[in-house]
Amino acid sequence: MKIIPSIIANVGLALTIIIALAGIDKRLRSDRTLLFVGVIALTIGIVGFLIRSESTGMARGNAADFLFGPFIYVLSYGLLRKLYKSIYNVEPTYVWLSGYDAEDKRDVNFLDKVVYVLPLLLGMVLPFIGKIIE
Repeated sequence: MKIIPSIIANVGLALTIIIALAGIDKRLRSDRTLLFVGVIALTIGIVGFLIRSESTGMARGNAADFLFGPFIYVLSYGLLRKLYKSIYNVEPTYVWLSGYDAEDKRDVNFLDKVVYVLPLLLGMVLPFIGKIIE
């Protein structure tokens, strides 16, 4: 069976974006849900580790590394969410291009945006670092 690296990389990026959209849609506010998604993301990352080989190599890194993106997102989101909740005692919120969340009836502050944007950037950028380290 021939492995196509671009498909693997695109699947990893797509899963990272899907999980990020679930977070923005306030579906990751439950610790139980976050743990469940984290276990699935870790399993996908382990699969990426197991299939990582020369056949999954690309010009800018290894395609299998992108399967770690969902786990990187969930881990960093979970840690930032816990930090946010310890500071403000409420769940972080994010409303696209808005400074007010009508559903939660409160302003969106800078740390709210960090909790959602930074994990997405980490989940999409850190897989490229594998090539730099090699």
